[in-house]
Amino acid sequence: MPALLALIPTKDWLWAGAVVLLIVFGLHEHHKILAEGIAEQKAADAQAAVILEKQTADKTAELQARATMAEQAYDKEVNSLSSVPVPVVRLCVYPHSSGPVVSQAGGAQSGAQGASATAGNVQSVPSGNSGSGSGAAGRDIGPLLGALARAADRSDAALREYQSR
Repeated sequence: MPALLALIPTKDWLWAGAVVLLIVFGLHEHHKILAEGIAEQKAADAQAAVILEKQTADKTAELQARATMAEQAYDKEVNSLSSVPVPVVRLCVYPHSSGPVVSQAGGAQSGAQGASATAGNVQSVPSGNSGSGSGAAGRDIGPLLGALARAADRSDAALREYQSR
């Protein structure tokens, strides 16, 4: 085998050594560049993470402040609702409790055969407020209406709170 290697001229050995050195140098530089790039990317990622964490903390603080203000506005509004006095609201009592209020449909009414300039059978309308009958007051539904209004106001206040968050 040494005889075969002796057939290769020295100039070729020098060229082969230079090529091997270039390949080794290229691999070394490649790995060095990769390592530097990885280190730079890690530094950039760490810096971006710090910036994002700061932005997240700022946004969280802003949202927390908005939520606190919305909760305080809701509490204030709900507390102000309980101080509203409930008025007395009475139902009307119909004076004629028997029989239907509206007449049943039937055959043709007298006086309805044709149009005329004179008034036909016109029912008389009682004068004044006949809603409570002969002075009888109906049931007071003020507390029920007040409870319904408070529930609606609480619901509206909760919706305003959610919208302002």
